[in-house]
Amino acid sequence: MYHLKCKLCGLPYVGKTVQMVGSRVCGHRSKYNEVIKKNGIVGEVENKDEYVPGLHLFNDHGLRNFEDFNNSYELTLLEKCTPSSLDVKEHFWIKKLRTICPFGLNSVDPY
Repeated sequence: MYHLKCKLCGLPYVGKTVQMVGSRVCGHRSKYNEVIKKNGIVGEVENKDEYVPGLHLFNDHGLRNFEDFNNSYELTLLEKCTPSSLDVKEHFWIKKLRTICPFGLNSVDPY
């Protein structure tokens, strides 16, 4: 479980991953680059939450440079968990840190 906090406005995001956290953040960065290339239009995708940090920078802060993602979020590792407990733990941290929109960037609560 990890937490991203926007350095520009303070909005939080909670995410889960079975990958190394650095790899997961690279995935968010990649989605941000896709958002830039598509001028903010990502359409209907299966997991829209993976685009949320990038869409936030693009739409709410007007950032358009690929490098902007690197300096826009503060990353915190919340806890290590088993793959079978990820959804429960994500729900716990989303509630605890109040990261559902409009208080945060998460658009979906897993429960």
